[in-house]
Amino acid sequence: MGRCASRLSLTWKHERQLAYVEELERNLEMLVQLEAALDAGNIDTACFCLRSWIMQAASEQTVGMYRVQACVFKRTEKHGIKRPVWFDDQCRLKRRLFIQAVQSGQAVHACQFLKKEYKKQTRRARRAYEKYQKAVFLDRLKRHRPDIHEMLRKPRSTHQTPITADGWNSYLQHHFGARMNNCSSPSNREAAHMHGMGSCPESTHYQDAALHTNGFVGRHPTCPARNAPHIPDQQASPMGSCPESTLSRRPGMWDSISRGVESVIGAMRGVAQRVAARWTGNSGAPAWDMVVPLGRNNPPPEQLFRQGAESRWMPEPDVMELPDAAALYPIVCEHMGKLNARTSPGFDAVAAPFTKYAEKRVPAVNGGGTDRMNVLAPYIARLFAAMMERAEIPACWKVAKITPLYKKGSVLDPGNYRMLAVSGTLYRLYANVLREVVTGWCKDKNKIPDTQFGFYPGRNTLQPTFILRHLQHAAQVKRPNASPRLHAAFIDFKQAYDTIPREALWTHLQRIRMPACLLAVIKSMYANDEYILVDGCKRARVRPHFGVKQGCPLSPLLFSLYINDVDCLAENVQGAITGTRDVRVTHMLYADNLCLTSNLPDQLQLMLDRLHTYAQWKGLVINTAKSEIVHFNSKGDNVPVFTLGGARLACADSFRYLGMLFTKQRNPQATPEYMCAPFLAGCRRIRQFASEHRLTDRPHTMLWLTKAYALPASMYACQIWGTRFMKEGTEMDCPLQTVHLCLLKRILGVKRTTPNWSVLRECGHEPLQFYWFRAAVRFYNALLRSNSTTLSKVLQADVEMSSL
Repeated sequence: MGRCASRLSLTWKHERQLAYVEELERNLEMLVQLEAALDAGNIDTACFCLRSWIMQAASEQTVGMYRVQACVFKRTEKHGIKRPVWFDDQCRLKRRLFIQAVQSGQAVHACQFLKKEYKKQTRRARRAYEKYQKAVFLDRLKRHRPDIHEMLRKPRSTHQTPITADGWNSYLQHHFGARMNNCSSPSNREAAHMHGMGSCPESTHYQDAALHTNGFVGRHPTCPARNAPHIPDQQASPMGSCPESTLSRRPGMWDSISRGVESVIGAMRGVAQRVAARWTGNSGAPAWDMVVPLGRNNPPPEQLFRQGAESRWMPEPDVMELPDAAALYPIVCEHMGKLNARTSPGFDAVAAPFTKYAEKRVPAVNGGGTDRMNVLAPYIARLFAAMMERAEIPACWKVAKITPLYKKGSVLDPGNYRMLAVSGTLYRLYANVLREVVTGWCKDKNKIPDTQFGFYPGRNTLQPTFILRHLQHAAQVKRPNASPRLHAAFIDFKQAYDTIPREALWTHLQRIRMPACLLAVIKSMYANDEYILVDGCKRARVRPHFGVKQGCPLSPLLFSLYINDVDCLAENVQGAITGTRDVRVTHMLYADNLCLTSNLPDQLQLMLDRLHTYAQWKGLVINTAKSEIVHFNSKGDNVPVFTLGGARLACADSFRYLGMLFTKQRNPQATPEYMCAPFLAGCRRIRQFASEHRLTDRPHTMLWLTKAYALPASMYACQIWGTRFMKEGTEMDCPLQTVHLCLLKRILGVKRTTPNWSVLRECGHEPLQFYWFRAAVRFYNALLRSNSTTLSKVLQADVEMSSL
């Protein structure tokens, strides 16, 4: 204890990959121990044997992928300024001679001579290094080697923040740790019922008179509440609190409320069952029990539903068998091939390449040739199957490394940093495999709404942007209610992934009938997990109680499942019109990016009121300062005002939705001009790289770099905004095409008056419209195969409207 020790560090070397695989197959002792642990179902021992098997193979002298790092207190060399790669031993020698001459007090002319020699040597070494890098790049370009892109990748550097360790620790405890007065905690259900910054929805259902008459009937609120029915105070404060003093001063009102509860208690008992049956579609109750009592003498539907949810009735979970090792093997092989070899392993000593490239050539099963087979995949599949069966993962997998990344604002405010979490390699692989299993259940049972386009197979960011563009066009052409206006609310949730109460997440997953075996596996991943923030030499630890796991591939899908009842906002609401009058769109989601649309202001305000209550039920916080309203196809300042939770939402003339710029007047030149910025940023990076490697005198290299890096940066969403420039005769009308031609003429060194088609022919480039057209055709074919009903209807409406 207390002694300094050395640490074994593994560094992947691709040229020794075959030797590494041979050593894995040669080490039969660790293989026998791993199989014995798997047969016994000992998860911790099996994980340890697998890790040791990999480390022993990589640390063999014949493989040579290890490096022993001494403790920082035992290192003899001095660590000063980090020198460039080209700063070789000759440069260090010249520098040492110059410093010794100055320190020994030699003559001035001798010191100046040694200084000049030192400068000459550094320039000579730098030129030699740049010449070598240039030759390597040109050789890779000539041979079309894929590793040429590694030379253009800019290395990332981390800087220590000025925030102290105590400051980070208090921030993490406040952000992720247990919070007092939280209604998701069973011990605090009799307290003030606060959801972080907002109040508990139990006490805020009637804080606004609009909530009495807006017809809101939620489907599945997941806020845990009391066992006894909770009747909110009609005279509650604006913050939604339920002061005991108010009730104590008005005993008559409390007695009347108690008698009202007794009169409707029979009706409230079966509300939870009826609502759950409505959601799951599996109702075994008689028709008479499905009737919800309405009228003056009965509570409103909102109160009945809330009190029914408080009864804690849960539907029966779906029946599902977890896949065995044979079924997991192809999934494991697929995701092992997708591992990013450059990703940090976190606190794990085994990086991704040691798992991804542990493969060899074997004869193909069907036909001739050979296939690649990963020697670790069968044992990892068996390990994952045992972990799912026992609902257990190793404790070391539950620790994630967090690194703060500065965004904007004061550097002393921890809230101005984005937390980047990295888990171990095997944990990420396990989470990816489990995500495939959960996604399969979601597909079979249709658990993800068709308005959610984020992190789901077959859906992407281009689909909601296509829908929004169609809604704007349809409102202008159809003019519903004699007005071309389309009102859209772009809602920003404040750190949505970090504010979810975990108990509410488990309750909601039970309500949507997630199989008990899957829920147990997911809960085991969250049990006693820990974040360790690393900021230079500073450390801070926290055991989170809120939010989905940081850096976990399963987290986006869990968040989509948590808010899969968001369609309750659009019940009996008249959404935005499309090219077909019987098809309307009320909302779209991409993960936590929510867009509400309607042609009528009162309908949009109704959805905003419901969203305020829904967010409180879910424990989400809406950032009203960043949420904006865009009145598409409107002129002048005579526009309605929208509020959310009493706060007025700002109006904007344009909005960047999922990376694409939308303007309220459908300006065809605005988006191409906006896309010039990433194109010019790519050109700047190309010029910088060419200058560092002395490639400015190589036009063919500059043209290849432009085609490979600058053009893709400007093509995002061109399938949507570029359709106006795909007609014959409009090839040179786009401002982005003008910038592209100016760059090509600059590379060739010709005048700007040179004919455009001649420049394109000389450079071997095509007009940008050719790239956009091919991308649009692929996008249209993908829309035809879409698994979203809303998207398919909008596509059909867009085709019908274009034929008019």
